[in-house]
Amino acid sequence: MSTFEPGVVEVIKESDSSRIYKLWYQMFLVTLISSVICHSIGSLVLFFRLRSHHYAKWLALIVQITGFITPIFLGTISNLLIASILVFSNRHNLSFFIVTSIGLAQTLCIVAVEFLKIMQTL
Repeated sequence: MSTFEPGVVEVIKESDSSRIYKLWYQMFLVTLISSVICHSIGSLVLFFRLRSHHYAKWLALIVQITGFITPIFLGTISNLLIASILVFSNRHNLSFFIVTSIGLAQTLCIVAVEFLKIMQTL
């Protein structure tokens, strides 16, 4: 049984799960925010181009919903895998710039895949 002694500091080692959570959360937020921004721009362009069309103007809402849902499902899984790999390979001390770059790269991949989905229907 341990007792509290003033002046004695115990070093608490940060667990792997908390490191994974910190990295995952930072990458997830960057991916979510950048995806919502990219899809907002796309949905605004779509809305203004199709505003006179009766039904097609609502496609902008679908694009916006897709920009929010895709990073929630796919971004959660991929960011968790990337964070786990980085922590278990002892590369978890990354700067904010690198974590932001990883999140933006995921957004670029998401936008490219969605663009290719649209192109194959034309």
